[in-house]
Amino acid sequence: MSKTILVTGPDLAAEAKALAQSHGYELVHMPAYSDSAVISDYMAKTGAVGIVSRMGRIDASVIEAAPQLRVISKHGVGVDNIDIVAAAKRGIPVLVATGANAVSVAEHAIALLLTVSKRILSLDRSLREGRWEKPGFQGRELNGGTMGLMGIGAIARATGVMAKGLGMKLIAYDPYAPDSAFEAVGARRCATPQELFSGSQVLSLHSP
Repeated sequence: MSKTILVTGPDLAAEAKALAQSHGYELVHMPAYSDSAVISDYMAKTGAVGIVSRMGRIDASVIEAAPQLRVISKHGVGVDNIDIVAAAKRGIPVLVATGANAVSVAEHAIALLLTVSKRILSLDRSLREGRWEKPGFQGRELNGGTMGLMGIGAIARATGVMAKGLGMKLIAYDPYAPDSAFEAVGARRCATPQELFSGSQVLSLHSP
């Protein structure tokens, strides 16, 4: 049996590579966002028994073209690029890395929020061009404002915690999540998207 895992994207972290190698597996990387035909070709050539899905679609044609495929693992949590129905028909489990990047993505979301609310990019550009716009600067103060979370998964909750650290209040909409997910971060549950939109000064999207 092959001991090869196909990674649909750039190199993995050194720790991930070491873990695979410690179990006798070889990692084969392919160009990011390759189409289904290219991925299928790599599967046929390498005989890979597993896929780490990073960039590109793992659709039914890829799954059907690889009779040796035993498992698909998402490098993250969103599986909208994987045909989970086709995988289920073959009895192939689709795994996710729950919580692995939640804090990092939340930090990035907050960084983007501060960049926009404080006009960092435009002010930086002006300063580099020799203009000092302090007299006319009008940023937005976040403290006391309300952040709306569209979705209340792990990344949204981590983002909410950081926003509360800036003094923001939280509201959220997610028709699938239990009340406990909202209570965990102190977010008021909205009944409709319209209620979320109308009550938010800042909207953070956390759904595919």
